[in-house]
Formats: sequence, structure tokens, C-alpha cells
Amino acid sequence: MEGVLCTAGRVCRHAIEAVQGETLLLEHDDWARARLADFNHWAAGVGLFARSKNALDYRLRDLPDAIEVLCSLMGSVTAVFQRCLRECKSCCLHGGLVPFNLTSAAAKTWR
Repeated sequence: MEGVLCTAGRVCRHAIEAVQGETLLLEHDDWARARLADFNHWAAGVGLFARSKNALDYRLRDLPDAIEVLCSLMGSVTAVFQRCLRECKSCCLHGGLVPFNLTSAAAKTWR
């Protein structure tokens, strides 16, 4: 059974992966790839997707506040990338420029 942190991590990673190669974000593609690498590096380092006693879920099982904070942080990161993707898809429908300024919103808050 997968723990709540592992599940939140998979959702977060999926959201970051979803913006990779998005046509309207090609000028930010290096940024998006770097954020995915950052996330994967962090996840590996803390054991987010590890199994058994090496798993972050297992090691934090008695610290619900820590689990809540980490889930909240991953939820926030997920929301940024989902918004970015949503804005790009909306923009494609209207044939305009990306209304969501990635460099001022997400890129400056998560480097």
C-alpha cells in the first residue's frame, strides 16, 4: 500500500511532467526540465518513492504534522504546474499569448 506522501509525490511529479514540451512553454522548456530534475533529485534523496523502512512515509509515520506540511508543499507545487498547463491550454483555444507569466509567477518562486 502506497503512503500519502508517496501518492502526493506521484501527483506532483505528474503535474511537472505534464508541462514538458508544451508548445507555448518552449521558451521555458529548460526551466520546466530543471524543475522536474530538482523534484526527482529531492524525492530520491528523501526516499519519497522508496519502499519499506526506507520510505519517507514510514519514517515520518509518527509525525503527522510533518506529513501534513510536506503534503501541503507538494500540493502547492502541483497547483502551480496545473495552473500553468491550464493557462497554456486556454491560450491555445484563443490563439493568443500565454496569459500566465511563468517567469514572474512560478520561475521566480521556485528556482
